[in-house]
Amino acid sequence: MGARSRTTIRRRKAVSRLDVIQDHVECAFSGIEIATMISVYTQIRRELIGLAAQLLPGGIEVGKAGAVLQHEAATGFMDSLLSAWGKRLTLPGWDAAKWLYVVRRIPARRLAIFVQGALSHPADVEEWQLDSLRQSVARLLPLSATAGPSRTAPIRRGAITYYSLSKEDALEVLEQIVATAHFVLLAGTARKAGKGGRVVIRSDWPPYCEHQEELESAISAYDRRIVPGLSLIAVAGAEFAIETDTSSASTIFACTQSRTPEIRAVPAEVDEDARGRGMELRYETGLLDIKPYLDTVADLPGDDRSWFSGDLPALLALLHCFSGDKHMTREAMEWQVRRLGYVRTARSLLSQSYADRSSDLRVMRGCLGVDPEPPLFGATLRELTRLPVSRFPVLPGPLIRSVKGGEEILVDVLAATDLLARRLLLASANGGVASNARGFRFEDDIQSLIDRTPWKPSAEYLSLRKILRRPDDSSLTDVDAVAVMGKDLLLVSAKSYPYSLEYSIGDFKAVRAVRIKLEADLVKWQRIISYLRTSRIGKNYTISPEVHIHGVVVTPFPAFVPNAGLSETLPGLRVLCSADELYRYLRKGKRVQRRS
Repeated sequence: MGARSRTTIRRRKAVSRLDVIQDHVECAFSGIEIATMISVYTQIRRELIGLAAQLLPGGIEVGKAGAVLQHEAATGFMDSLLSAWGKRLTLPGWDAAKWLYVVRRIPARRLAIFVQGALSHPADVEEWQLDSLRQSVARLLPLSATAGPSRTAPIRRGAITYYSLSKEDALEVLEQIVATAHFVLLAGTARKAGKGGRVVIRSDWPPYCEHQEELESAISAYDRRIVPGLSLIAVAGAEFAIETDTSSASTIFACTQSRTPEIRAVPAEVDEDARGRGMELRYETGLLDIKPYLDTVADLPGDDRSWFSGDLPALLALLHCFSGDKHMTREAMEWQVRRLGYVRTARSLLSQSYADRSSDLRVMRGCLGVDPEPPLFGATLRELTRLPVSRFPVLPGPLIRSVKGGEEILVDVLAATDLLARRLLLASANGGVASNARGFRFEDDIQSLIDRTPWKPSAEYLSLRKILRRPDDSSLTDVDAVAVMGKDLLLVSAKSYPYSLEYSIGDFKAVRAVRIKLEADLVKWQRIISYLRTSRIGKNYTISPEVHIHGVVVTPFPAFVPNAGLSETLPGLRVLCSADELYRYLRKGKRVQRRS
């Protein structure tokens, strides 16, 4: 039998097995009665309301009109509530493998609004809404369970497995879906609170933000920017990345140098293996290229390693065990970390993969400036097991679980990659050397983006990318990037503020800190642009009087600055924009139209 025929048979077996899973899950959920579903929803909502009342700051009571919190009080309360409610998002009593199997298959954000709309008013629920909810859950839970293809070395064999869901199991999963739906809605409330919204806590409804017309308009305008604006987000240590929602409502990063990666489940051909050995994979979704990060930090001073977390080498070593066969060198690295949902494997097989990549790990550790000799596999595994991470699906962890009495290891690779993405941020708090490296990298990235568009400057204009000096030789400013189209000169001030976890979840202090910095940056840059328009000859620069000078402040991500950043420096380009917004504008290559 030829290879093509064997491949076809393997695919047929896989599809047949998945059909069984699909039918089984639909059967499990179809047995839940309407009254039971409504009861589950009402019970969980009542539980959330009670928890919110318990977590109110001292001295504040929920009266008839409800308690109102704002600014730090509101975000502090929402942080506490999210943390406490997150512990509700588990399936107690389930073994680790079965729990991960289900939790990585609950697309919380896709179900959240539907669940809320279908069940928030129990008296008005109709049969078709519940049927639709059942079908949605049944359809979305058993997403393709895949085993690793041969290119995901050293994975050679695997077997599709699934966990039987009884009616009782299905009910527990439904409870988690409802609890997760409320978590997602709470996260939305926290996000508004972080941008200045007033949080209302009532005795008959989960916490929500009051309607504030001006704030709602500002957030709406921001959301229109951030959805496409995060498709190309400059991250310190990785050239460009896409932010997307996973099935567990996590925020993830997957990076590429030239184009936006496609985030999707990758089906795999499956070789049946009677022994059931090998690595079982779920949700292969893309690659994280860490070479830019290693390039950025390789030349930083080696006497102070405070700019990166001590567990970074162990994280990279673990994730590199699931990468390809090709060995790396410092000069020609293709350091790509594969994003997966989770991997179940024999401890001995993972240990062998670790040993096979020892030369790669020496290169990576050398770039980080630590002892190039990798620790023993057992020591690395113990370090990863001790990482203080959370179990619930919005934050990663735990990364390592033992199954079958310790003979096998369950690795939550999705959680590990989420954690790695946060470790790859060179935040300002980590020290001046690292944050300067991040800033220089971002400036170069912006100029590289511009050079791929019709606005690529000539050598004459590119010479302006330096510290400009006034006629008296005093320093005026540092131009970070330059773009030119016809007689329009665009001077860029690049601000590499990192997209932190706190900012992404809407922490009020984090959002306010970035806003205050950018408002000051805008005022300063506009003042400099005004000076250059009237003072076109300096100590080390000359700008033709025929050229129209424009200025823009660029950040790695669309920042929430409600008022200051809304005006335009060019038609269609805001004075404050993200790297992606700048790139999408410049690549159109449109000349500025002026009346004669």
